[in-house]
Amino acid sequence: MDKDLGKSKLRGVDIITGSLFFILGIIILIGALQMPLKDSYAGVQNTWYVSPALFPIIISLGMMLLAILILRHAIKNNGVQLLKSVWEKTRQTPLFDEKGIRFASILVPLLTMVYVNLVRIDFYLIVAMFLSFTIPVFYFNSLKIMKKMLIIYSIAMAIILILALIGLDKMLELTFYYFMDSVSLVLLIAMNIILSRTIKREIPEQKKKWRQILLISYISPFVLIIMFKFLLRIPMPKEGAVTDLMAMVYYTLR
Repeated sequence: MDKDLGKSKLRGVDIITGSLFFILGIIILIGALQMPLKDSYAGVQNTWYVSPALFPIIISLGMMLLAILILRHAIKNNGVQLLKSVWEKTRQTPLFDEKGIRFASILVPLLTMVYVNLVRIDFYLIVAMFLSFTIPVFYFNSLKIMKKMLIIYSIAMAIILILALIGLDKMLELTFYYFMDSVSLVLLIAMNIILSRTIKREIPEQKKKWRQILLISYISPFVLIIMFKFLLRIPMPKEGAVTDLMAMVYYTLR
């Protein structure tokens, strides 16, 4: 009976899976159709069956066919009704319970550091923002502080992401080379000020620990850059305002 119930729930999940596969197939097909099916290279005319677009087209069509078959099977087995029931249960469950906040506090800084900040912001500022968020929210173990800082950190990352998506970051960096680093520095300082005031209000006995955490958050990136860039000669993913300033000081004193 439990196995049958588990299989019936899977039909609802198949609706989502099939839809995602179908959308992904369309995206791959659109990208493949932008490749030349026929072209001339050095006076030699290439035929369609040696085109680089052929294999992606086959993959995308096969993926879309598979998605249609999954959707057809799910719909025939009451997948839509099961998906609606799962959605209703999800709506009744609080999104930001303690487990959800803790999970988001791990996931959000990691994803934003790798996929949003790594190629846009100076490495020092990336690590400083990451540490000044993750260390205190987990060290103090206060759900109220964690929730508040998660919202503030998410807003800061959203600002950086929006600037990147609309292309304003590159446009403004043509005028001011360190524009994104400056924005990130302002956001970092604002986050630390808000967190500092929150700690003084909520857990005043931890003010000394907070100062130590700030010191670690700002010194650790310096140590990493000195070790990798200047000792091991490994370039940073993004060398901006702080890294360039350190390089200037290093080669001046050398």
